Amino acid sequence: MRVPEPLAGRVVWLTREPCANEAWRGPFEAAGAVVRSVPCLAVRGRTVPHLKARLARADWLLLTSPSAVQVLAAELQGGSLPPRLQVAVVGPATRASAAAAGWPVALEAGRADGDGLVATLAAHVGLPGVQVFWPRSALADRAPVEALLRAGARVDAPTLYDNACPSDLATRLVTALAEAPPAWIVLASFSAFRHLRAAWPDSPPWGRAQLAAIGARTAQAVAEAGAHVAATAEAPTAAAVLAAMRAVSYSTPEASSNASTSGTGP
Repeated sequence: MRVPEPLAGRVVWLTREPCANEAWRGPFEAAGAVVRSVPCLAVRGRTVPHLKARLARADWLLLTSPSAVQVLAAELQGGSLPPRLQVAVVGPATRASAAAAGWPVALEAGRADGDGLVATLAAHVGLPGVQVFWPRSALADRAPVEALLRAGARVDAPTLYDNACPSDLATRLVTALAEAPPAWIVLASFSAFRHLRAAWPDSPPWGRAQLAAIGARTAQAVAEAGAHVAATAEAPTAAAVLAAMRAVSYSTPEASSNASTSGTGP
């Protein structure tokens, strides 16, 4: 019996930055979802003082998002990285952004988050005495940086960008809701949820939509803000988010009924 895809024909909002939404579009569309890009984050770059000199002192450049790559490349104004500097990335989307910037990637995290990047770097090169340059979001978790420091690395972790609320978010919500209400909204950060709710304070725009969180920290923050998170991914990847959403969909009576009646063959 062939079990139907529970997301087939369901409208899914992706709420990351536009480039990150596009990186995730393919897996969701392959699952049959009708994907709408509704960016709830706008990246605002900051100037990093003495950037080139700080990069020149580093052994490793750590990059944990396509946004970090794009803002850093803009700060360098198309300039290349120092020849001795090696690049480590958090996952395939960040690797692709680094490649587009012309930066060869020497190492990719075994788990696609900051902790996973630290663990992979430690296993690959060892950390005592290693000089790391890690440009980050203003809201990035500090724990991975602290782990590097405890392991003996020397860390330069400037704030490279802020995750602001897009100025046109309310207009985007009107347009997206006019097309079709969402069945699912994927939240890659608490900031995305906060901006979504602020853009439509009188009536939450998600209506009957289910919320999916990229990880436990995001899920907890959203829950503490008073919203129910239906699915929480075990890893911050599109595949893990899809798996969590599928698990919830298959567990509902409607999905079970569809699965029992829509199969073909024995």
